[in-house]
Amino acid sequence: MHTIINLIDGDITNEVGSQFLGSGPYTELREFHLTQVKESREIMLKNIESLQKLYGFFLEIMKSRKTSQQSLSRPQ
Repeated sequence: MHTIINLIDGDITNEVGSQFLGSGPYTELREFHLTQVKESREIMLKNIESLQKLYGFFLEIMKSRKTSQQSLSRPQ
């Protein structure tokens, strides 16, 4: 069993061997694997949200620095 998750396009491709289907010896592992894939997708979504928040904070800091530098360079 093999899963590829394309983070850019959001595509998920699963390859499932015959041993994981029907009455194969590893059929019970198929559901476990699919659960793990679902959980990993949720983790990645949370990580992306965290990165977006960090980027927002970074922009705020850069904006604040720019404003501070402008106020310091103005004659009083």
